[in-house]
Amino acid sequence: MVAQKGVRTQNNPVPLRYGALALCMYKTMLLARTLGFDIACPKFGCGLAGGNWEVIRSMIDEIWEDNGIETKVYYI
Repeated sequence: MVAQKGVRTQNNPVPLRYGALALCMYKTMLLARTLGFDIACPKFGCGLAGGNWEVIRSMIDEIWEDNGIETKVYYI
């Protein structure tokens, strides 16, 4: 999934684009549901991308888990 515009700088403190991330996650959900896959992922989008983990976690719940996709997030 690519949902980041540029890198974190003083002029771009949050390069993560939540709308782009939501679209990527939705497409991933459709693929996982079609193929019968679960999702395993790291805690993404809140490191160098500058996103808010609480917002991203809510997106995981709404887009993946509420649509029947079992999701395992690894906190590394």
